[in-house]
Amino acid sequence: MSRGILVCCLLAIAGQLFAQKPSTIAKLKEGTQAIQQGKYHQAYLKFSEGIKHEPGVAELHFGKASAAHHLGLFDTAHTQIDKAIQLNPTEPRYVELKATIYMAQKEYDLAIPAFEQCVEMAANQASKLKIEQVHYNIGLCYLILKAYKKGIESFDQAIALRETFTEAYHNRGLCHLRVGNSELACQDWAKALGLGSTFSKKYIDEHCSG
Repeated sequence: MSRGILVCCLLAIAGQLFAQKPSTIAKLKEGTQAIQQGKYHQAYLKFSEGIKHEPGVAELHFGKASAAHHLGLFDTAHTQIDKAIQLNPTEPRYVELKATIYMAQKEYDLAIPAFEQCVEMAANQASKLKIEQVHYNIGLCYLILKAYKKGIESFDQAIALRETFTEAYHNRGLCHLRVGNSELACQDWAKALGLGSTFSKKYIDEHCSG
């Protein structure tokens, strides 16, 4: 989960959840602002302070998990996001972060079902989750695992939701190349290049000349 998405999600709901708890709102905002500034250790401490006083607030555990993830403290990140999920098991953003932590640990076989679970959860409710990004992450996992056909399917879903998804075109092109379809690969790279991916030009030069 990107830093910007986390900040927007947390700040958007802070007032709704904690109107009667100004100290909790303050810690939540201070923590998310620290993440926005890339000050992950400071964010970690702010969320920890909030949890000390309000251990039953899922968003504080979510924020601490995100900070721990950025700091590479994966065991702590898992512990905190598991607590957030325990407190609010219907929130797809929590499951997405769980999957993202698995991905950072290169546990791709565990990341994929977690990402798929959060897509299913988001489909049943109004959510701030960017579904196209989740499908893209699933595609990346499959690409790394060399499950190229499944990767193509996931990138297809990401592109269907965002037609200008540059990275999805580029990586779908890689999957097409690996399954032997250089024509479709070149089409994807050309699309990515047209959307601003200078990285794709290298692949076009290497695989699409003539």
